[in-house]
Amino acid sequence: MEIKSAFRKTIPLFFSVLLFGILTPKTVYANAISPPTNEYLLTTEERRQASVTFKNNSRKEIFLSPVVYSYDPQTLEMSKEDGFIFTRVNKEIFSVRPTGTFKLPYEVVPDKDMRPGTYFNLIILETEKEKVFVAETNPIGTIENLSHLVALHIADPERDVNGITSEFAKIDIQVIDKGIPFVSPTVIKYTYENISNYVLNPMGEIQFYSTKGRFTPEYIKINKEQQKLYPGGLLEEDFEIQRDHISNLFTQRMILGRFYNGIDKNLIVKEVVIQPNFELFIAITLLIVAIIAFIKIILDKKKKALSGKKRKKRKKSKQKESKKNPE
Repeated sequence: MEIKSAFRKTIPLFFSVLLFGILTPKTVYANAISPPTNEYLLTTEERRQASVTFKNNSRKEIFLSPVVYSYDPQTLEMSKEDGFIFTRVNKEIFSVRPTGTFKLPYEVVPDKDMRPGTYFNLIILETEKEKVFVAETNPIGTIENLSHLVALHIADPERDVNGITSEFAKIDIQVIDKGIPFVSPTVIKYTYENISNYVLNPMGEIQFYSTKGRFTPEYIKINKEQQKLYPGGLLEEDFEIQRDHISNLFTQRMILGRFYNGIDKNLIVKEVVIQPNFELFIAITLLIVAIIAFIKIILDKKKKALSGKKRKKRKKSKQKESKKNPE
């Protein structure tokens, strides 16, 4: 009997402990790596030294071993054999104590066979017990490992010793709708096509102003989401500009676009002139002429009607007089 009563008391205690263990919030330690990515613009004759820092936020010592892969952000494919491995690290096992940090130095050494363009390497920090971590950030593609992305832009010295190339994109600005002041906005659209071998980060602004300085210029920043543009990629954006000023009916307006590639200082400038809305003038003029003509026709009809009434009255009065005064 004592064993049964003890067993009965133990069962509720066991389930209470189990339930407490399930409902009690557990502390999650997320390891971190910074910076998540680095970009370099080099020729094949140059090299660059850099580093990445790992933060151990757990309560146990971690042993890290860096591994470098060539990486394609579009397909998310990693490889040790295909592509260029231009990032050099010491292939050792490094220990990081709890709450400690580890600074991993590495060197970017371009291959002489690299043509002008953009290349990627991925430094993955592996551990002995756990091969992968949960990614904290995603610099360009979906990277499900705690890793550091190295983007290398190989400069083309034959075209421009200071950067990649001055012809990095095909850019066009279109006026979709001129707009009507106080009625409808001006609608413009730009297209940015990457015609280079580089992965670009389109940057720049579009300025909208009056050639007579009738209103303060408006500045529009492009690609606010910082979308990466791969070779052959196309970026399009539409903007509505509401600048209500009576001078917009009579003066020219200018669209000035400054477009950068996000890698070097090269830029492409595009200008578009918006002529006054002559079609609107013509339509308004025709409308005014039609109204005037319509009013004139009505007035002429009224005149004819009045003159007709006067003639009838005169004719009647003459007939009355002739009756009163017969010869």
